[in-house]
Amino acid sequence: MIPNPDSFCEIDPGRVDQWGIPTLSIHFKWSDNEIKMAKDMQQTFRSIVEAAGGTYLTKTDIDGDNPYGIEDGGVIIHEIGTARMERSEDFSPQRLIARRMT
Repeated sequence: MIPNPDSFCEIDPGRVDQWGIPTLSIHFKWSDNEIKMAKDMQQTFRSIVEAAGGTYLTKTDIDGDNPYGIEDGGVIIHEIGTARMERSEDFSPQRLIARRMT
């Protein structure tokens, strides 16, 4: 996802976790770029399947809230990014963040 004005997070003062710490509210909206990527993915998969002699069975709408099979926010676990994983947990991003919080 390319950064856009409709995609951001903010601290939600009205909602806290089990320790009383305010949680994040995440807001995002698929941009034209993500819709175009989903369209390209569907077209590419179709051409690969058909070139291999198969029948492409996936049916996706091209309009509406989920064009070209793109899912609602929160359904795909890495829709707006991910953290790199390390072989050694001593240097993983998660471990470094946890160390700062303790």
